[in-house]
Amino acid sequence: MGCQGRALIITTTVLLVLYPVIDAVASVLDARGQHGRTRTWLTLNAATSAVTALALAIASTVGVGAVLGVFGVWALLSGAAQLTVALRRRRAFGWQWPMLLAGGFSTIAGAAFTIMAFGTAPTLAPLVLYTATGGVDFVIEAGLLARRRRQATQPGERDVDARELSEYKLMHTV
Repeated sequence: MGCQGRALIITTTVLLVLYPVIDAVASVLDARGQHGRTRTWLTLNAATSAVTALALAIASTVGVGAVLGVFGVWALLSGAAQLTVALRRRRAFGWQWPMLLAGGFSTIAGAAFTIMAFGTAPTLAPLVLYTATGGVDFVIEAGLLARRRRQATQPGERDVDARELSEYKLMHTV
């Protein structure tokens, strides 16, 4: 394998490992402002994401199927946690459609990635769509939060604190 091939493998591995690391950091930051079971779910998600980052680094030395399988299990678990948090927050913040959709997508995609990992020719190509969708979802959520902040700070409305704004942005990195 040439120098460019090795560089591509290293770059891909670093990016795949960073994805759950970012999720772990966001979950820890979000959990700091939460209480009860929501905090527990976020803390479990952070721990799962941290372990996944390490597992992805190890899986990258085994092969594509191992990487896809580890990423798939993580996407399924973190998607389920995201759905749970979104459902728990609906009373305080209303329905969290972007978070619900992203959590549902992650859960389904994670199951699909896990199944594909055991196929005859696993590929990392599906992760491109998954990560791109996560980026688009993040931009949509940021726009909705900006609009919500403008509406909430109008006279007669309650002010939205920074924690409340960041908990939506930071929860979804999946």
